[in-house]
Amino acid sequence: ASAHPQAVAIVVDLAARGRALGIHVVLCTQRASSSISEDILANVQLRIAFRALSLSESRFMVGDDSALKTLREPGEAMVAGIGAGIGAGIGAGADATPRFVRMMAPQIENSSQSSETNTAVPARFLWKPALPARVRLAEVATLADVTLPHEQTSDMPDVESERLCLGLADVQSHQGWASVWYSPVNDGHLLVTGLARSGRTVAMNLLAEQQHANPAGSAVWIDDAVALWDELDERSMAYSSAHFSRGVTSRVVFVDGLERVLGSLSSEARDALTQRLVNALRETGARRFVISCDAEGSGSLRLGPLCAARLQLAGAHAGRARWGDFTMQVALPGTSWAMSVPKARSTSIDTSRGKTCLVITNTRANSAERLRDALEAHGAQVLDRATPDEWMLRHLEFVTLSRDHAVVVSADVGLVESRMLLRAFQPLPPIPAGGALMMHPDGRYQRLSLESESESESEKT
Repeated sequence: ASAHPQAVAIVVDLAARGRALGIHVVLCTQRASSSISEDILANVQLRIAFRALSLSESRFMVGDDSALKTLREPGEAMVAGIGAGIGAGIGAGADATPRFVRMMAPQIENSSQSSETNTAVPARFLWKPALPARVRLAEVATLADVTLPHEQTSDMPDVESERLCLGLADVQSHQGWASVWYSPVNDGHLLVTGLARSGRTVAMNLLAEQQHANPAGSAVWIDDAVALWDELDERSMAYSSAHFSRGVTSRVVFVDGLERVLGSLSSEARDALTQRLVNALRETGARRFVISCDAEGSGSLRLGPLCAARLQLAGAHAGRARWGDFTMQVALPGTSWAMSVPKARSTSIDTSRGKTCLVITNTRANSAERLRDALEAHGAQVLDRATPDEWMLRHLEFVTLSRDHAVVVSADVGLVESRMLLRAFQPLPPIPAGGALMMHPDGRYQRLSLESESESESEKT
C-alpha cells in the first residue's frame, strides 16, 4: 500500500462509490495486513479469510485467530461481516462474529473441458491435509516433505547421529509436513507437558528407545523417587559407577511423571529432591534431562524456565502437540521395547574400610535376622545392633565407632530419629520398604535389598 499510493487511492474511491452505485469489488491478496490500507478496509463489508500464515494476518482479516488455528483442509475459510447488507446466508446485519464455511469445487460441464483437465498436469494442493492421528516412527521419513530447520552454530559439533525423532509437524510456511527432531546436545533439557492420556509416556518411550539404540549415548529411565535421588546424589555409589562409563558422549535421563515420582516422599524430602533436580538442570555437561509432568502443575512452573526445549501435548487426541510454533503429531515407537527401570538395588558391599558395621533398626527377630544375613553374605559382620533410642543413650560411643565403621539404617527408622543420630550424613536419602541404607565413613552410601538377598540365599541353599 505504501509503495503505490496512487493505486490505493483509486481502489478506495472505487470501493466507496461501489457502496452507493452497486459496484461489487473483489480484492485478493496474500498479505492483507501490509497491502490493504485502513481506508480500503473501512469500505469492505465482507471478508473471506482462507488459511492464514500468522496470527496477525488472521486477526487483521476476521478479528481473531480462527483463520490460523481452525482451518486445516483446502477450501475451508472464515467469513466475517462488518455492517449491514452482507446477506441472509452468511449472517446479515451487524454480526461481526467470524463463521466457518467450506467452498465448493467448480463443476465441469462439458466433456471437452473434462478431457483437457485429465491430460493436464495434476493440480497441486495449496497445503497438505490435516495431520494423521497415528504416525509410526518408520513412516516419518516417508511422509515428511522437509526437515524442520535445526539450529546449529559453527562452534557446535556435528551431532546428526544423536538427534532423536519426535514425529511429524504441519509447517504452514512450507505448505507441507516436516519431520521434527530433538538433539539433546544442542537443544538442552526437554520438558514434556500434558494432561492424563495425552500421550506423554508414549513420547518419552519414543525418545528413550532411540537414545538407547545410540552407541555413543546412554539412557536411564526413572519412575520412582529412590532412583531419581540416587541419580542426583553424588554420594551414591550407583551415581559414581553410572556417570563415568567409557565411550559415552551423551547421557539422557528420562523422568516419567514427575508429580507421581515426588508424591511418594514426605514434604521435606520432596523439597530437597526438587532442589537437587533444579541444581542438576542448571549444571553444564553431557547429561541431559527429559522430564514429563502435568501441564499446569508445580513442576511445569518451576522447571519450565530451566528447560530450553518444550513439547506441549494438548490436542484433540493423544499425541497431538505443540513444538515451538508448529503443530505436530508425536510418532509411535517402532517396537514394544521398554527401558529397564532402575530400582533401589543392592550392590557389592565396599569392605575396603573394614568388614564390620553398626546397625540401627527398630525391628527384632525376622527382619533383623534378614539384615544380618544380607550383610554376612557380602563378607560384612555386625559389630553392634541397637534401636535409635538405645544408640542415643550411647551417643558418644556411636559417633566414635561410626568414624571407622559403616552404619546401616533399616527402613523402619523414622526421619527424626535418623536425623539426630546421623547429622554428618544429612540430608539422608529415602529408604524404601524392605530395604536398608549403608553409609560408609567416607560419606558415600549404597542400598541393600533385604528381600532379594534373602531370596538369593535361599536359592543357593
